[in-house]
Amino acid sequence: MVPHRKFHYHASANALSGELTRPVQHVIEVQAGISLPSTGGVGSSHVEDFRFDEVVSFKRGYAHVSGSVKKENDKTIHTTHATATVESLNILDVVTRTVLLHAFHRASKSRPPKSQGQPRAKFCCSAANLRI
Repeated sequence: MVPHRKFHYHASANALSGELTRPVQHVIEVQAGISLPSTGGVGSSHVEDFRFDEVVSFKRGYAHVSGSVKKENDKTIHTTHATATVESLNILDVVTRTVLLHAFHRASKSRPPKSQGQPRAKFCCSAANLRI
């Protein structure tokens, strides 16, 4: 008897989060955060006009996650996708970017339990109008 296998999706994304240690200690809470349920699906979140003191700000931040399954040539392929985008990022008026995009894509084929095959993953980062 072949054991029943269930695929669990895992993805999360956020536009900005962090911790400052100088000149004061402060946690910057997650902005535009979203997590994908283990069952897959689609989710998104966005924040506009974020500002933390005069340290960091952005005009718009948004995140998107998705997980889906498809059958192709008698194989089951699970895909996971996560992106986070920040528009008009400003850090201390020293680092500014018009658009910052991070993306992750993973495709995993169902295979026999003892198979050594590995899933494929792609990462992407894009910055427009970077100024330091």
